[in-house]
Amino acid sequence: MAHPLLALRCVPPPPDVRGRPLIGIIASKAVGAPVVRNRARRRVREALRTLLAPVTAPWTVVAILQPAAGTADFAALRRACDELVRKAQVLPV
Repeated sequence: MAHPLLALRCVPPPPDVRGRPLIGIIASKAVGAPVVRNRARRRVREALRTLLAPVTAPWTVVAILQPAAGTADFAALRRACDELVRKAQVLPV
């Protein structure tokens, strides 16, 4: 799934397996300088951590940051993560 700020790839867990979701974040140099990339990574990691807290299956979630993510604030990144996680149907019903 894609959004102007980031793309999200989710791999479902095998059946009957419990654990925590694994989160990976990719930020290319197009996002900005190292300070900007790391700030964007931290913001997305925190947004995904809070969104995926109720998930008890070991999903593998990879967020690929788009260049616009470097200038986005935390609220915009959190909304993008929320939208993509809901589209991927990772959250328990």
